[in-house]
Amino acid sequence: MRRRLIMIAVVIVVVVAIGVIVGSQGDNVNENRKTSSTFGLETRRLTVRGVDIEIKPLRLDDQEAVFAVSLDTHESDLSADLTRSTLDVDGTVRPAESWSGDGPGGHHREGQLRFRLDQRMNGSVTLVLSGFTNPAEASWEIPD
Repeated sequence: MRRRLIMIAVVIVVVVAIGVIVGSQGDNVNENRKTSSTFGLETRRLTVRGVDIEIKPLRLDDQEAVFAVSLDTHESDLSADLTRSTLDVDGTVRPAESWSGDGPGGHHREGQLRFRLDQRMNGSVTLVLSGFTNPAEASWEIPD
């Protein structure tokens, strides 16, 4: 009898633990979905001269624009100076304020590229990553 009660208790603990784990993962998925991009802007993926580039808008408002940038290649070192990148906001071109991430070199780099803004974000936004043979450009339309 005692053995049976212990088995029932173990089963209940396992079921509760699984429910907690599954429930918390579901919350994280929803949070990630909500914050996966700003204004519902999609991640842009492009390839420039053998470099795979992924750009994800993280923040776009009247004070700052922040993009998560990932670079991958197997052809050469990634030595581009990403602080030379620019952001065109509806015709006004702004220089990058900072790059916080992996330094030059290697075959993989990722980090965040920041731009200081002092205007409302609307219309078209084009990010130009400098330091490649051909500039890497990604554009989005900001809803009003």
